[in-house]
Amino acid sequence: MYFLRNLTIVGIISVMLLASDLLYVFNKNFIVLGNFRYLWAPIFIVFVVLYHNKALTLNSVKYALIFGLLYGLILQNTLWRFSDDWYSRKIYYDIYDMIVIVLFFSMLFQKNNPVFWNHLSRLGLLFIVISGITTIIATHIYPGAVRASYSSLRIDDELYYSSVKHLGIGSYGYMTAIVALFPTLIYFYKKGNIDWLNRRRAIVLTVFLFIVLLYAQIFANIIVALIILLMAYFGEANFKRNIFVIGLIIIISLIIPKYFWTNSLLNISDYFPSDSNIHYKFVELADYTLTGERFDRANPIGGRAERYPMLFEAFKASPFFGDASYYSKYDTEMGHGGHLYWMSRLALWGVFGFLGYLLILYKIFTPVFNLFDKEFRFYYLLSTLAIIMLGFMKALNTTEIYFILLIIIPGLYMGVRNKDLLLKTSKEKLPILTTAKP
Repeated sequence: MYFLRNLTIVGIISVMLLASDLLYVFNKNFIVLGNFRYLWAPIFIVFVVLYHNKALTLNSVKYALIFGLLYGLILQNTLWRFSDDWYSRKIYYDIYDMIVIVLFFSMLFQKNNPVFWNHLSRLGLLFIVISGITTIIATHIYPGAVRASYSSLRIDDELYYSSVKHLGIGSYGYMTAIVALFPTLIYFYKKGNIDWLNRRRAIVLTVFLFIVLLYAQIFANIIVALIILLMAYFGEANFKRNIFVIGLIIIISLIIPKYFWTNSLLNISDYFPSDSNIHYKFVELADYTLTGERFDRANPIGGRAERYPMLFEAFKASPFFGDASYYSKYDTEMGHGGHLYWMSRLALWGVFGFLGYLLILYKIFTPVFNLFDKEFRFYYLLSTLAIIMLGFMKALNTTEIYFILLIIIPGLYMGVRNKDLLLKTSKEKLPILTTAKP
């Protein structure tokens, strides 16, 4: 494979950053060499500071560093010093991952080499596909493998889980990230044969990744993926009409008697194996629709819905500075509510901290958004919408999400924006992973 020739140092580090996060069969079997957070991310930071410090000048990097300084060091140890250990650790990891991947984006942006970026993204997409294949194999052996990889099921069935974890099971963050990738694949499908990611490959990848979601049996991701796929397929021209249709469907659904929806959900559940998580989720949803059952292990969907009022109670107690700003009595509510990303952050930090966080995210993603033409911006917004929607229903593991939104999707877009340059590179058979000359 000619793209493996003449890898520069920056090329090797870039590939290892992607592989250590997105190629699970690698990072699960090579604990040291495949470690993103404690090996390749530090190496990358040192490399950028020494040899590519111009990447530090991009505004998005400055805002990410400000976020780390304020939320990770100053406020975490002063205003929010009462934060639960789980939240504190999670926030430190989120900040660290954000800074590293924003810095990665800035380096690619400053180097101004679309060929390198595009082919790096292709390689990242290959890692995603490989991880999808290994996830299907693992879940075929152990259907609960994905859920066990991030939940108490791993403890309850450690012997069974340990027999498949070395295969490379896609994490929860991976399952969220591939939902965000769907709009880009639909974009390439609708554009036709303008790039290596032609119509046929785009539809094959879309179907394959959706099958991965089905095997993973994460109900919320499947539902959001269906919504996002439909919105992407109908496109921007029909967006307003789609919103109207969705609103009309919601109104009609509220009018139709509950027993109709209950029976419909139960009928749908019969299409899936009775021991599958998807079957179980449809039955749960039917039960909750009919009974409105509150927080209970017997009905996790009811429990997840109940977490909102639980978090709202914590939020009301300290709406401006958050639950972490005082010795709170809402430890139980905050503990259960950690599974709802946006609401838990609002309750934890209050309006003051939450709005600051949204501002930082806006500043970080503005340079990315400005890379795209008007047509592609719609599909990128759908990708961010997918993440936002899932954040209202689930916890978000941000590493894979940042890689998809800041590195993979922009790099794939470079194949359209710089088609002539990429064709010239392919004809001359230049090494793919090279860097622009300074």
